[in-house]
Amino acid sequence: MMEKSTSFLISYNSIPSSLDSLMPDNGLINLASSLTQAGHKTKIFDYSTVSHIKEVFTDEIHNELIKAYNKLNERNNLQNSLKRFKEINLVISQRKADVLKNSIIKKLLLEIENAKPDFVGFKLWTGEGFVGSIEIAEAIKAKHPEIKIIGGGPHNDYFYERTFEFTEIFDVLAYGEGEETIIDLAEWSIQKKELIDIKNIIYKTNGKPVINAIKRVENLDLHAVPLYDLDIYPALKGNDKINIIMIDESRGCPNCCNFCPHPKKSGKKWRKRSPENIIKIFKDASEKCNTNCFRLAGSNPPAELIEEICKKILEHKLKIQFVSFGYARNSSAKFYSLLKEAGCYSILFGIESGNPDILKHTMNKKTTVEKMKEAISLCKNAGIKATASLIVPAPGETMQSFLDTQKLCIDLGIDGISLCMPGVIPGSEWFEKKEKYNIELDADYYSKMMTYTIRFLMPPPLWETLPYKIDGRNFYEMMVITDILNTYLEKNGINTGINEITLLFADKLNYSNSEMRDVNRNIFVTGNFNKIEELVTKFNKEVSLT
Repeated sequence: MMEKSTSFLISYNSIPSSLDSLMPDNGLINLASSLTQAGHKTKIFDYSTVSHIKEVFTDEIHNELIKAYNKLNERNNLQNSLKRFKEINLVISQRKADVLKNSIIKKLLLEIENAKPDFVGFKLWTGEGFVGSIEIAEAIKAKHPEIKIIGGGPHNDYFYERTFEFTEIFDVLAYGEGEETIIDLAEWSIQKKELIDIKNIIYKTNGKPVINAIKRVENLDLHAVPLYDLDIYPALKGNDKINIIMIDESRGCPNCCNFCPHPKKSGKKWRKRSPENIIKIFKDASEKCNTNCFRLAGSNPPAELIEEICKKILEHKLKIQFVSFGYARNSSAKFYSLLKEAGCYSILFGIESGNPDILKHTMNKKTTVEKMKEAISLCKNAGIKATASLIVPAPGETMQSFLDTQKLCIDLGIDGISLCMPGVIPGSEWFEKKEKYNIELDADYYSKMMTYTIRFLMPPPLWETLPYKIDGRNFYEMMVITDILNTYLEKNGINTGINEITLLFADKLNYSNSEMRDVNRNIFVTGNFNKIEELVTKFNKEVSLT
């Protein structure tokens, strides 16, 4: 029998910040499935769990956070409340550090002693997850220098070889799609393959980084069918994760929006799983995870593929619900009626702006305000909940474009809005041609962005500043504009801070959309681990097949 490797796959992203951050990690599942199919042995360690939240937040921290949170809306107490939040955040940071060092790392080292893995792979998240992963990797390397340490994940898709400027703890960095690369790296870890022959990796030779060529999987049906094995992915046991399963139905995006780095990773053309393959995944995941809830993972799923999937769902009489990303391309009432009949509950539309010039020239959206209105109207008329994402203020934002976006949101009568400030992300058109879009990066842009964490669990005034300006506006000046729109929409009955998954949570947990948003925010900001566990347990019971 040929020698095969043993490995650990680790995802550490500090503390989960919302219910949807507790969903199973389909990326790690795909990698583990590829390794297992090739005969390698692996195990997933995912710390975005209810258990991790309970370990970090003590009763004392929770009670102090409640006091500070309750005073946020008291104008006379706002500054005192913000000051107290800042003080508590220091306590939480120390608590997270203690749990990382004295619990996570200690337990991992014991697991390593028993399993003796040939390599450990990290899914690197930008921010605290990146910094924490480095600490874990350093502890492993100090104790077991023979183990190969690999860093993959979204962080490398943004920063590539610059990660080596921040740390040299990783023997190899992986970028792009990992299902084939992880098998080659497993072979490398047991001296069966050379790094020079492996695609989608970055490593050092003679102190200089080498970036191997990218390779994308052309036929997604050739991927291993995702395994939802509790021995491989122990966090799936019980109610540590919330049971919405991501289905990787398509990759690539021909739209190439200027703010999005996705085409650099996944290409500018669609690659699709066959509807038959997707139905098999639905069935396997339903049975093994005991759930009827799914999210289609593609950032821009082709309409014709979605239509074929829905026909297959009905043909196989699957009783499932799913949510998806939507795009305002040519669609019809018949299309959305089919989605509704197949179990589609809600769709997130990437609107981004209500101004034609911003849409066309600043964002390259390849759609119009009229098409967006039509698509969302058809969606809602079919009985599917609709929510939309906005980026405000965009580069080139004017008072007129702001008012156009404001008006569009009111006209749509949408179920919710996810409102974001503009992100300048490596690999996007905005980043690559920053001068054209009047974007100015700080001198320490890369080091700050690698470690930047959006403080979802803290009030926005306590967030760190972003290391760039747009149209001369700094972080706080952009935040003011975003907040003006947010306040206006709320006053006019449009709920903000709501995405397509929030709508699904609201339905299953018997809240209104705004109540679900507020409860979700409250329990994570205050570290209410008992309520988090209660809602995850209730949701999982609601979507179970038994």
